[in-house]
Amino acid sequence: MGVCCYEQADGFNVFAYQLAKQPLPSWSMPILQWAIPTVELLAVVLLSFPKSLKQGFMLSFLLMVAFTLYVGFGLAHVYSKVPCSCGGILNGAGWLEHLVFNICFTILAFLGWWLIRKNNEGTSDRSGKYPEHKIIKQAI
Repeated sequence: MGVCCYEQADGFNVFAYQLAKQPLPSWSMPILQWAIPTVELLAVVLLSFPKSLKQGFMLSFLLMVAFTLYVGFGLAHVYSKVPCSCGGILNGAGWLEHLVFNICFTILAFLGWWLIRKNNEGTSDRSGKYPEHKIIKQAI
């Protein structure tokens, strides 16, 4: 997500142009061209800190669900014109490759959220603060 966010920010005009070619309402384009990279950046920031990992994984999961549905609709020819499947680290990949990639990362984001949630069950003290994640300590 961080790579995509960086590429969208670095080539903002290209991203805006590619977004304009998508089969979405024209009124949504100015909103989406700022919202998508901003929410992706927020997910990266949340994933960067142990205390916000759970929220970061959930936001990543929700983003990946949205992207996966979008690609799935493209594969199912729901759109009157098939949008460009280009972009980012999957440049040159087809719709099926995008779908498989998105499904894998959707599952990873959900597993990250679920593992942290399971790891923290019952670990909050009365102040509502959580100790550092055991998963992070094990990884280090």
